[in-house]
Amino acid sequence: SVIVTVIVAIVGISALVGLTRKNPSSDSTEGQLDELTNNRQKILPSIGGAILFAIGLFVSQMTVYSKIFGFLDVRLIAKGSWDPTLVIVMCGGFIVSFVSYQWVNGHNIITNSYALQCPLSQKDTVGKFSVPTNKIIDGKLVFGEAIFGLGWGMAGLFPGPAM
Repeated sequence: SVIVTVIVAIVGISALVGLTRKNPSSDSTEGQLDELTNNRQKILPSIGGAILFAIGLFVSQMTVYSKIFGFLDVRLIAKGSWDPTLVIVMCGGFIVSFVSYQWVNGHNIITNSYALQCPLSQKDTVGKFSVPTNKIIDGKLVFGEAIFGLGWGMAGLFPGPAM
């Protein structure tokens, strides 16, 4: 579809801009050069993850309006035609996320001697996992979740791929 093509083009152009960014000037410190290299090494795994995510959404048919509407319309439960597919997709995402966090040092529940301090593609000196540490549920979080849910429900499109 045209929307998917436009989204792929925007993501591709954004990734190329990051990869082709100019090097810092010759008087840059070694730390600045390491940071630039580290940032470039983040781009390809991010593109791979985005492609895998998009394929997962497509295969699970979460890009089909009727699937999302069939889940969000709880009145269909009484009729026996409610579609729980989205719950299964969310459980799959939860399992992948839980297993992945077992290799992030400090965020693993199961003790793991192979836990990493930073992603494999990054140097220990400048690399780190970007894991949220805020555990407070405040007004901004609730407001953001409400906008997310309302946008999804009203448009019938999951906000991530729709952008």
